Amino acid sequence: MPNDKLPERDFLSTLAKGLSVIELFGEPSRYLTQSEVADRLGITKAAARRILLTLAELGYAQADGRRFSLKPRVLRLGYAYLCTQGWLEIAQPELDRLMTDLDECCSIAMIDFPDIVLLARAVVRRIMSISLNTGVRLPSVHTSQGRVLLAFMGEIQRDAVLEASRYDALTVNTLTDRARIREIIETVRAQRYSIVEGEVDLNMHAISVPIFAPDKSVPYALSVSTQASRHDRASLEAMVPRMSETAQALGDILKAFHRQS
Repeated sequence: MPNDKLPERDFLSTLAKGLSVIELFGEPSRYLTQSEVADRLGITKAAARRILLTLAELGYAQADGRRFSLKPRVLRLGYAYLCTQGWLEIAQPELDRLMTDLDECCSIAMIDFPDIVLLARAVVRRIMSISLNTGVRLPSVHTSQGRVLLAFMGEIQRDAVLEASRYDALTVNTLTDRARIREIIETVRAQRYSIVEGEVDLNMHAISVPIFAPDKSVPYALSVSTQASRHDRASLEAMVPRMSETAQALGDILKAFHRQS
């Protein structure tokens, strides 16, 4: 739907639908049929067919019988954004050092309403139960990164994200009570870190801290993810000083980058 500030005459609905189709693909929907696209977006099967065939013609998708999947060309869309975030390239060595020191996977994430998206990763070569590569989207309300970002967000923006979010029980540990999640977010703001244990995946724990921008806002969160068998809450909390040190360094990089921009 068009933005409230954008006049209807300036809103290109066909482009919006095409981008919405691209966003449908991902775990677990690596393959989609015309009917599935139509049902999920509330459009006609004919419209879904035209969009999918256009994406295939442009090289962004491919057909395998009745099923469609994305092709690597779609990565250009994400790469175009990453190229505008030049500070991430400068920040990568800090992320790599943290990964080496803690021997755990580290990442930087931001809100992509209403979810979070991973922008940068430093990965330990260890088998994880789920794949968390750059560009992966996760529910903000169920992740440590999301709760940190929500904690330092303006009240109006936070309420909008919480209202638009889904509260599906992804595991038996997933918190679905909205009031309880709001309470946790307030605690996160006070303690300046968030821990999530098995809410997205039972075998994965994560801890995040804020990365402050020059204007004191928190556009990014720094996180460490680990197998549940490797760390309990106490050992995760013991990582906070080292993570906060890296978050400060990342904030300094962000400040220097903005000064030069």
